[in-house]
Amino acid sequence: MVLLSFAACGAPAPGPTKQPLDPVPGQFLEALRGGDGGVAFTLCAQDVAFFASDVEVHGVAGVQDAVSKLGVPPAAIIDKHHGVARLTLGDGSTLFVRSDDAGHVTEVVRFPAGTNAETPSSLVAYQDAWNVDASGRAPLLKSGWTAASRYLDPTAEGIGPEGLSKVIDALRAQFPGSRLDAAPGVQRVTGGWVTFDWVLTSSSSELHGFDVARVDEAGTPAFIAGFFSSR
Repeated sequence: MVLLSFAACGAPAPGPTKQPLDPVPGQFLEALRGGDGGVAFTLCAQDVAFFASDVEVHGVAGVQDAVSKLGVPPAAIIDKHHGVARLTLGDGSTLFVRSDDAGHVTEVVRFPAGTNAETPSSLVAYQDAWNVDASGRAPLLKSGWTAASRYLDPTAEGIGPEGLSKVIDALRAQFPGSRLDAAPGVQRVTGGWVTFDWVLTSSSSELHGFDVARVDEAGTPAFIAGFFSSR
């Protein structure tokens, strides 16, 4: 689910990135990693929320209490782009952070390690859309992608079916014959948050990555952020 250069290939990514990189989620995780939770939570919106397997907490004080118990490793590597960031905790779980357009952290999500869910059908359709041409893609996106659904990765942004389809077209044009397949590892937590692993292959390269999605009660994604690294 990515528009990329296959990282190691060094080729330029062809798609536009309309939104500038927002450093706030990365700064939040950097502060946690450095043991400075006081600074981290000055970056949060008042209605910030924390989501985990069996927990949903709202408000700065409650989220700070929940996150302070997680134990962020000092050497944890932070991936960040477009108002999102993530790192891996010492127990193998993933901590994901998202900010709003005003630059305040609004959601902090902890995904467990391993697999605890099946992939929602709308996300299966979304995954399949990366492997077909525009005519075959349209019905897949129609069934699982709304006009307001937003896709982000380190090199591109797409809003609505048309926007996402352009991102996919650019990838398929740059890497003819590439294929995206789901990999083992699907986690779902409170608030409709889901993460899933994937592998993208071409004739000469292979890239492992993962997406973070937020879906509604019907399973339709409102938001997906792609990362070009394994969890």
